[in-house]
Amino acid sequence: MKFIISDKEEVQQAIQDILLEPYKKNAEEWSRLLEDEGSSAAKEFSVAVKKLFKIVEMQQEKGEKDEITFLNIHYLRSSLLDDSFQLVMNLYSPRYYFDPIDTEVCWCPEILKKYYYDDIKYLEERITRMNIIISRQELQVVKQKHYFDYLLFLPKFCQHHINKLIETEEFKKIKISEDFVIQYGEYMGPMMPLYAKFSQERIDEILHN
Repeated sequence: MKFIISDKEEVQQAIQDILLEPYKKNAEEWSRLLEDEGSSAAKEFSVAVKKLFKIVEMQQEKGEKDEITFLNIHYLRSSLLDDSFQLVMNLYSPRYYFDPIDTEVCWCPEILKKYYYDDIKYLEERITRMNIIISRQELQVVKQKHYFDYLLFLPKFCQHHINKLIETEEFKKIKISEDFVIQYGEYMGPMMPLYAKFSQERIDEILHN
């Protein structure tokens, strides 16, 4: 008779142990790529950001877009549901989410997407092999948490590379307000500053005006 893992706490611990090994390995690899300007992740990010800069440059030349106050890098819960692993980058005028002119591009960090889906495939194989009893709903919760674990890799990466990109000629062609801020976080959710000339108190003041 095969041993079955069905106790909630045992299932939770088994799942955690299974995912920890590949996650730690991937975290170590990612740390080596973090500041590598020649990595595929850095190149993908650079292409997306420069595309965003070009779009807003054209909008401003036509008189459609005001000065830019916010560059937001948003993760989306829906990107887990549609398997895209996409984030959205937006440039906003001082009107923020009420900016009437959309300026956005999508960006998919392909290596993180590969890490995540390789981990989930490995997890599902181990669940079958170890006779772990877990409902589809419970497994979805595990997948979502693991997705957010990988999103934790991105703020430091974005901060390093965006600070390089705002020194480029593409960025210097854009009309930027004196209160310019770069942020990372969930769309319509809490944001963390990646770049600002001001204190957090000043950022909060800008956001709530």
